[in-house]
Amino acid sequence: MSIEYDLLGEALKFAKRKQRVIPNHWVAAPNTCSCYRGAQCDAIGKHPIMNEWQRCASSDESIIKGWVEQWPKMNLGVLTVGFAVFDYDFKNGGNDSLRELELKYGPLPATPSVLSGGGGGHKHFQMPDGDIKINKGFLPGLDFLVHNSQVIVPPSLHRSGKRYAWEIDYSYDDVPLAPMPSWLIEIISKGKKP
Repeated sequence: MSIEYDLLGEALKFAKRKQRVIPNHWVAAPNTCSCYRGAQCDAIGKHPIMNEWQRCASSDESIIKGWVEQWPKMNLGVLTVGFAVFDYDFKNGGNDSLRELELKYGPLPATPSVLSGGGGGHKHFQMPDGDIKINKGFLPGLDFLVHNSQVIVPPSLHRSGKRYAWEIDYSYDDVPLAPMPSWLIEIISKGKKP
């Protein structure tokens, strides 16, 4: 039994919120990217098809429909404009880092949240005030994406063979973007260590 995923429908939901969609390469076979690097790709199914992807990202429905027709297996990315993403990566210890932060400061607020196919996830937040920058690896397995970065979203397929999926009751249809807690902004702003 196969499950059908509504790639176009999901892409258009982002477009209706004025979030700009980016077509990405996809997992063409186990551990193989659809790009020319194939199995040697270091970002299988997680990088844009187009070179000037930040400029080309779009919320125009006709453009998005054309992309889905041209690349029906594409993975879906969204440009981080108007929102920020807290990314925790299981394989690099992100789940442990997140658990330690929440034990110390309390749980993160309810906000749209994605489970990645690799065992980690993404929490989408309102854009914080001030001059906060991208910070990859500010703690083991934790990244902060903002200002024209890209985040992979459902129903994209991870190299593990699992799909990105909204946490139950935590999609954009269920909860609004929450403000990022001040303690998390402070940790991210300070750099690699809190």
